[in-house]
Amino acid sequence: MNAKENSFLGGGIHEEFLALCALSTSGELSDSDHRQLEKHLLLCAQCRHAKRLFENVVDNVIPMIAADKFEDKDQTADVEWLNRAEAQFFQRLALEKASRQKQPA
Repeated sequence: MNAKENSFLGGGIHEEFLALCALSTSGELSDSDHRQLEKHLLLCAQCRHAKRLFENVVDNVIPMIAADKFEDKDQTADVEWLNRAEAQFFQRLALEKASRQKQPA
């Protein structure tokens, strides 16, 4: 992690909440994690901004990439590619969540 990324994360507690922000875009947060994140977002502008960035990626960037792919190649292959990419994205988020839960408090 470079210095700029580290300053954005702000250290340990923000790493956990940034992971929750990313997971929130997948709909994979537990009720407890969702409540914890919402409480933190009330107090932390930095994490609110990060959550908006993650939401922008899911809502705008991924569909834009998919639209570009559709223009260039066969649409059936692109739908399959997008489905695989989306599955890998959510699999990685789930792995990060599981890893975070295994870490001692």
